[in-house]
Amino acid sequence: MRKILMLAMLFSLSPMMAQEEIEDLSYSSESVIDKNIGLPIVRSIYGGTKIIPEFEGNWPYEMKGAFKLACEIWEEALPTTFPIRIKAVWDENTSKYANQSIFSNVRFKVKNCSREAVDHHVLTPRSPWTQMKAVLWLELAYKLAGLFNERVTPNMFMEPEITITYYNYNHNLENLCSCSLDGTVDQEHYDFVTMALRDIAKSFGLVWSSKKIRVPEKLNIPASPTPFETHVLMSLGANPTVAYKKATMGNPVLVNTEEGYNISLYAPSVWDEERSLNYFIPTSSKKISELLSYQFGKGTVVRDIASDDTYRMFSCLLNWTGLVAVGIGNEGNSCGEKVSSTNNILPFKGAFSLNHTAKAMSINSYSKTDGLLDEDSLRNYVDQFIPKSNRPFIGFEVFFLKNDGTWDNVYYEPGLESFDEINVNEFQPHYDIDSYARSCDGYLRCRVVRYANGAHKVEGTAYYFLLDYLPQRVELARSATIKQKDEDEYLREVKVGLNNLEGVTKVVVSQLDEDNEMPYLYEVKDFKKGYFIATVDKDFSTTFTITAYNKNGSTTSYPYTLAPLDPSPINVEFRYNSKEISIIASNRRNSGNNLIANMNITPLLPVGGVIGKQALTIGNKVEVSSLPKGSYVLNVYDIYNKKHTFKFIK
Repeated sequence: MRKILMLAMLFSLSPMMAQEEIEDLSYSSESVIDKNIGLPIVRSIYGGTKIIPEFEGNWPYEMKGAFKLACEIWEEALPTTFPIRIKAVWDENTSKYANQSIFSNVRFKVKNCSREAVDHHVLTPRSPWTQMKAVLWLELAYKLAGLFNERVTPNMFMEPEITITYYNYNHNLENLCSCSLDGTVDQEHYDFVTMALRDIAKSFGLVWSSKKIRVPEKLNIPASPTPFETHVLMSLGANPTVAYKKATMGNPVLVNTEEGYNISLYAPSVWDEERSLNYFIPTSSKKISELLSYQFGKGTVVRDIASDDTYRMFSCLLNWTGLVAVGIGNEGNSCGEKVSSTNNILPFKGAFSLNHTAKAMSINSYSKTDGLLDEDSLRNYVDQFIPKSNRPFIGFEVFFLKNDGTWDNVYYEPGLESFDEINVNEFQPHYDIDSYARSCDGYLRCRVVRYANGAHKVEGTAYYFLLDYLPQRVELARSATIKQKDEDEYLREVKVGLNNLEGVTKVVVSQLDEDNEMPYLYEVKDFKKGYFIATVDKDFSTTFTITAYNKNGSTTSYPYTLAPLDPSPINVEFRYNSKEISIIASNRRNSGNNLIANMNITPLLPVGGVIGKQALTIGNKVEVSSLPKGSYVLNVYDIYNKKHTFKFIK
């Protein structure tokens, strides 16, 4: 009741606006804050959500890999919902934050809801797209697909709902960050994985947006608060003077939800535009408070976030789905979710069994006939994410999660309510190995759905597991050329960034230089840094191929060819007689026709024009005997597009 009264008052204060974005600049301290909460080997797996990053800009591969790792860590902690799309932007041009400890900008899309929706317990004047889609998932599970009819639209599934921009002017962020996959970070660097984890957390709606104090000693109350802001205002009240006093007493602001969830917000005695009400007081009992602590600096590593408390935060503080994860969608039948852990690793080969004594979370069936979504395209799209089958319900199905958030059905056993074991060798994947989502340990993510007769209906239980598998195909690209004080005449050192290293235990590089017939092999011992250093000749291209190993075998990357870094210039000489012009082209690499890309002959008289490309004869000779008398220019372009000219008279 308290929440409904608060919402009614806030709706009366807020104008109805179009959909928009909420923006929040990241906070980082320049000081060393030595904290290391690494990713434990044994962790809980809470669902089957896929975060899909869409990279924009010239991302270094090691930083791209670190951001993807942060997405995978969050995937294990989230309630199951539709795929979440994040546009990750690498900005090398914005300079206004270069001298500040501001490295990123988080923007997430919200939609304004009407007063008529106030009776729906999850709606607030502004609701993030991520929240609305999560609630839609819940409503489809309950067959209540009508509550969000005119609020969830197709673009919410096709466009990124989140944009995170990283500022790397003059390589500042790149130089200050470590991209270590194992969490080894010194006190001179920020942990980019932790930075990305914090930014993604903010993008779910954990932002106090009204940071400016426009009237002295009066809190700027959000005109259209989000779920998070609504819960904060329930602790502060909507009176600007009283709320400001509570927010600047120097004590944490304790936020309590009606569901019994509580968390403490940072609230210093002097209002801090960056951090007040915008970050948490860290406590070991709440992992999300350790991640979004008001203290974050160099040497800070926080990667352990999956917990029951984090899971509850989404339903209680952000008004997400709660315990309901997947809906069957047929005949009103529903499916519950079973939390798993990294202890439940399905073998690469062999068999496994389920815990038959585990109690399914039965979800009451509810059918609504007048609530189908109006948009056929939207309905068709969301259907692919909701488990359903035209087969007899009683039985077992196994699915692999794909990178696009959909599930590949790799196994079906009808007619059984229980079984001794399932043979992994009987799984039949339908896509290439690169199509499947991986955990932050490199395992495939799979779901076993068990259908059994309940008291009045068929009940489904979804068990989430990780499947031990071959390593991912590593991706690689040059990140930088390393400058040396005493540079060799020809040799250069390059930093080659790596991606898709999760679960890899050994990396072997095959390096084939252009001037060699055979590649040479070497092992990269410290590949967990996310890159390796290679020595190449500046005049020649180099092709790298990575073989990644784990206990199940190996995979080989696609070849990556690095173009010559600083090729020596091509020298071109001309020798002319009345019939032909000989072109002698050479550089340190080679000589001959393959150094010339194009050519043409131009008369010097005004009435002339480009005669056109002349075919080179054997020995780089141009036939000119057929040209009429006159003055000409021979224009030759080498493979680096440098122009060489020769004037002659015929």
